[in-house]
Amino acid sequence: MNSMNNNSLQIKSLKAIFQEASYAPLFKRNPKYCVRQFANLTPYISYDDLKNSRYIIRGSAIGTKNANTSERRIVIVEYANIDELINDGWQLD
Repeated sequence: MNSMNNNSLQIKSLKAIFQEASYAPLFKRNPKYCVRQFANLTPYISYDDLKNSRYIIRGSAIGTKNANTSERRIVIVEYANIDELINDGWQLD
């Protein structure tokens, strides 16, 4: 699948997740961001952020319970919209 089609599919899938707000989505590691202090964190959008239409990729230590919340979670990067997020290389896991 080429990059353009994959991005379109990722955008469509993430929009559906935001619309239904049924779970906090996890992301594959983005080599641009998952380095240094973020290297051992699982990237995700918290359920709180999802419900409030905030496009914030946070990091949670692997195995951390209650990763759905945004409390005390490290912000890796924030975006204005879903297109920006996906076009910057994030992919749903």
